[in-house]
Amino acid sequence: MKAKDLAKKLGVSPATISLVLNNKPGISDSLRHSLLKRIREMGCEDMLSPAVPQAAAAPRQEERAHPVIVYLIYTSSDENNDRFAFYPAVLEGAEMEARTNHYNLVVLHMSREGGADLRRLDLEDLRCVALSMLDPRRIPHVLGTEETAAALALRWGADEESARRAALLHDCTKKFDKELQMALCRQYGIEPDAAERREGKLLHAITGAAVAYADFGVSGEVRDAIRWHTTGKADMTLLEKIIYLADYIEPTRDFCDLTELRRLAFEDLDGALLLGFTMAVEDLAKKGMPVHPNSVLARDYLKGKRP
Repeated sequence: MKAKDLAKKLGVSPATISLVLNNKPGISDSLRHSLLKRIREMGCEDMLSPAVPQAAAAPRQEERAHPVIVYLIYTSSDENNDRFAFYPAVLEGAEMEARTNHYNLVVLHMSREGGADLRRLDLEDLRCVALSMLDPRRIPHVLGTEETAAALALRWGADEESARRAALLHDCTKKFDKELQMALCRQYGIEPDAAERREGKLLHAITGAAVAYADFGVSGEVRDAIRWHTTGKADMTLLEKIIYLADYIEPTRDFCDLTELRRLAFEDLDGALLLGFTMAVEDLAKKGMPVHPNSVLARDYLKGKRP
């Protein structure tokens, strides 16, 4: 099997697979461990470089530290303001707390005159900001989603940067509780439907889309891909399909057997979507959990398109 074929099966880019196979830096320890585990399970261990450790040991706890990135954005006039003197004390306390809990605090002092505008971040800076907004345990998932979305974009002719931006921001409000999610809905003028009000876990898709659009200046296409990544809907755009599937099949996902879904995602996009919605609806039904009507509509729409 060639590396590009392995990348397709695992739902990541060839570049990511190359880093794993050759034991090169550039991806998180959690993502590397997950991919190595699946490569070995597939019987493809012979593709690994001798530099790859024989045992796919899980990262040690001390290696799990994630950066907490603080963007201190100010204008030159702020430096002459009495309130500015308060920041160092706050940051010193935050740094001590971070060290106690095995996190790395990164403070980026950025001036607005220097272009520190969330709506104009390049991809690298956006990644830093987006990851800093997450529960650290969710970082491997978001990075995996980004890589899978990029690979799918290249496969199906979508814009890779748009796919990466949508993937990086798709869970940007995920860690907020239902009360804060509803507060964001009010702030951005969003009216959740009955199902979204009932199931608070669905709210992060609509609040995340609003934050991405209003605060990070993403395009309407990227906003909508974030909006529909949880429930889906009938007649989705190409980018919406890619983000929905990338979120579902990225390498750290192991809640069910995704082998066939991962294969289909690179061979039959609509077929993969239909299978994904069918699996999601059936899984929720088995658990006795309510299914959002949009997921059923999405499944039935795709069924109607099949020969």
